[in-house]
Formats: sequence, C-alpha cells, structure tokens
Amino acid sequence: MSAAAWLGAALLWLVIIDVGVILHEGVHLLVARAQGAAVKTFSLGMGPVLLRRQLGGTEWRLSAFPVGGYVEIDGMAQPPGEPPRGFSRLPLLGKLATLLAAPLSNLALGVLLLAAVFMGQGVVTATHADQAEIYRVLPGSAASHSGLEAGDRISAIDGRPLPKSGSGYLALGRAIKAGGTIQLTLLPPGRSRPEQLAVHWTPHGHALFGVSYGPATITRKPGILRALALALGRTTSLLPAATSSLLHGVASVIARPLRPSKQVVGPIGSVQLVGRSVQQGGLWGFFEIAYLINLSLGLFNLLPIPGLDGGRALLVLLRALIGRRFKSTLEDAVNLVGFAFLILFMALVVVSDVVRVSR
Repeated sequence: MSAAAWLGAALLWLVIIDVGVILHEGVHLLVARAQGAAVKTFSLGMGPVLLRRQLGGTEWRLSAFPVGGYVEIDGMAQPPGEPPRGFSRLPLLGKLATLLAAPLSNLALGVLLLAAVFMGQGVVTATHADQAEIYRVLPGSAASHSGLEAGDRISAIDGRPLPKSGSGYLALGRAIKAGGTIQLTLLPPGRSRPEQLAVHWTPHGHALFGVSYGPATITRKPGILRALALALGRTTSLLPAATSSLLHGVASVIARPLRPSKQVVGPIGSVQLVGRSVQQGGLWGFFEIAYLINLSLGLFNLLPIPGLDGGRALLVLLRALIGRRFKSTLEDAVNLVGFAFLILFMALVVVSDVVRVSR
C-alpha cells in the first residue's frame, strides 16, 4: 500500500478499535454503576493523561496513546479495606455480569455489523455453478483495466460454455492461470443479451489479475429481524472454530514468535487487513472487518487468563467455591503473572507482525 493508503487504513483501524473499546469499557462502567458500585476512572487511550474531568463521581480521561482504554471500578484491585461501594460488595451474579457483559457486548456489536452487511449486500439464496460471478475487482489490476466489474457473470470462455458440473466456475481460474488473451462471455445484471470482453493477462508479469470469484449467486436482502437472526446464527456457528483458532494462535505466537501466526495478527497486520477489506469491499468490507475484529476482541477477553475479563471471572467463581477470598499476596501474584503474560504476548505479536511484513 502507498503511504496515503497506509494512513487511511490506520485511521479506519483506530476507529474500529476505539469504538470497540469505548463499548467494552462503557458496559463495564454501566453494569457496575447500575448495581451501586463506584467507578473511579474511565480512560480512552493508554499512557500519560492529556485531559481529565471529574463528572458523576468518575474521572474521565483522554490519554496519549489512542489504542485501547480502561475503567477502574472501586475495589476490583482488592485494596486493604472494603470500599462501601466496591466491586467486592457485589453479589456473585453481579460480579460476573460486570465482568462478562463487556466482552459479550463486543460480540453483540459484531452481530449488528454482520446484520448490516446482510441487509446491504444481500444473502445468497441459490447458486449457478455453470456461471462464474465476479465478486470483487482489485483497483489497478489487469481485470480492472480490462473492464471487468463486480457483479459480472461469465457464462463462457473463448466461446466454450462453463461446465455444468458442481464446480464449473473453476474453469475461470484455469483460464487465468494459462494467461494470454481470454475471450469472456458476460451476462451483466440487467442486460438481456451476452457481451464479449477480451481480457489479457501475463501470469508471470507484475500486474495482478485481481479478482475474487465463485459460482454465480442469487441474493435477497433480508429485513432487519431476518438479518439479525442470520447474523446471530452465523456468529454462533463460527464461535467454536474461532475460539480454537484463537487458542492455537496464542500458543503459536508464544512458542514460535519469529514464525508469523496465521491465526493472530498485530497492529500492522490488522491495518493491512482493514485497508484490503475497504479497498475491495467499500463500506461493507469495512463492516465485515469490523465484525471480525469485534468478534476477536470479545473472544480474547473471555479467555481464562488473569488480567482479562475471563480470568477475573474465573477468580470470582473460585472464591465462591471455596467460600472465602484468597490471600492478598496470592491474588496479587496471580494478577502480576497474568499481566506479565499479556505484555509478553503483545510484544511477541508485534515481533511476529514485523517478521511477516519484512518477508
């Protein structure tokens, strides 16, 4: 990407991250306050505080580094005493709600974003394997210069109809790999007669052909309730595989930091993904990548690692099972180990990102 494209993608990535963080930390604050717990601090950003204002019993901060944020609920860090409006005074379900509602809110935001994509782009209801549909065209690619557009349907190549088998559309890929001049018979949406288009591409040249394609599809745009139901179903079905992929990614980053992980990407890789998604998919591409980032943010915070919401919830459950609080030194040690792990993990993710880009 060019410098301008990098800057634009980075700004869009910051928008996605900061919206997710504001929602996440804001839900922590709202659920705690709704139960009478005091919230000392809410910060957008990390590091040195640039601006601060006391309002409603909470100090609102804007910090120097605009990635991330935090909320400080009175008593969550287990001070020597028992604050009268502290986290420790909440009932078991209240504590779990305060901790877990935040990552669940990121998952909920993801569902809303995916529902918006379904309403805007439509949902596939049927396919025609004997036609290849152009889903996306990369700007500046050979396909773009040749006049191909997203939504074009290809029914024949060099005068030969695509096979009617279950994967006849793959003939387009074979023709692209062969290179040279390809004569395509198009059936663009809204046109009643085929159109011929000559596409030239050199397979070993510098120009990319630049298309994503698949079987021709029939789509319908659902209403909001149907779109929400479909998005919820899609997200629910993805959760097991997404969780497994995240766990494998965390393990691979720790075990092999110099080998880029396919499951976990850091800021550099995320900015690249945002830029590519927006370039290829426009607004809906932006919503799709925002959906995936919020899904990852929610799942990561649910992991039972000390310092994360899932780890804190696990400690709350363990206290309830044994019927008493842990020694302050033990809990401090557990949280310190968890915090050190998170710092190490984030550093290794950045290293993995740098290795990926430099290759």
